Amino acid sequence: VAMLFASSNAVMTSRRDQVKLSEVGSPDHVQSTETNTDINRFLRSVDDQEDNEDSEDSEERGFEHYFKMWHKNGMTSAAIKDDLGIAGLKYRYGKGSAKLKAREEYQKWKGYKAFLKENPLA
Repeated sequence: VAMLFASSNAVMTSRRDQVKLSEVGSPDHVQSTETNTDINRFLRSVDDQEDNEDSEDSEERGFEHYFKMWHKNGMTSAAIKDDLGIAGLKYRYGKGSAKLKAREEYQKWKGYKAFLKENPLA
């Protein structure tokens, strides 16, 4: 949200057919509060590193739940790849792209592949 402040040296015509705002030689400049958007970032960044680590850990634990459930149900990595629509994501974002790797579905599938290496299906 950007707010705009202007000094009172602006004049507007009273005629309806002329809707024009003009500035009357003022040394004051229009100032936007948009430059203060970093304040919110600062307030959130106090323990940002710890929060990221916690969220990654909780995300991995969440994925671990999926991995165990899929493993118990005998799901192969190919079946999970199909269920999560990885082929479509690869087509959309490009194979090996940063956007693809950032997708939760892709991370789950890659994580499950690694899980299966340590815990092969019987």
